[in-house]
Amino acid sequence: MRTSSTGAQRGWLGATVHSFRLLKETGPVQLLFGFGAGKMVTSLILNSQTTTMKGAEFGIEYGFTGLVWVIFQVGLLGVGLLVYFYFTMFRRAYKLYQNSTDQNYKAIGLGFLGFNMVFFLDFFTYSRSTLASGVLTPVYFYVAFLLFKGCVHKDQSTLKHQSS
Repeated sequence: MRTSSTGAQRGWLGATVHSFRLLKETGPVQLLFGFGAGKMVTSLILNSQTTTMKGAEFGIEYGFTGLVWVIFQVGLLGVGLLVYFYFTMFRRAYKLYQNSTDQNYKAIGLGFLGFNMVFFLDFFTYSRSTLASGVLTPVYFYVAFLLFKGCVHKDQSTLKHQSS
């Protein structure tokens, strides 16, 4: 794990270990529930602090992954629930992908599975973009809705019945 000349953590692994250690040192309540959403998310209009400035408060120079960003806000319990939620979405999409005979539905299912893999890679090792971006999150849930509600996949017998 790399540290800067000021002793701040550098890199995703160092920042992750440091964040767990910091939460553990502040007590079991913070370890489970974090410091609250206002600790990392501020209004750009009212306060222009960047993630780098926020990181300095916690002794992290760079390496703010999605995991670090979320764990400071909602703790281990919140991170566990978030990962469980996305893993459940992944597992359900995989089952739909496996059981479908429609090639279009399989293609959308495979794309959704790929997005989930990118999300996990990004969340654990790189950034918070997949969570905090105002573009990716709505698209993700829109595709999930279409996939899970079967809007993309229509059985041929249903189409024939509806048209008569």
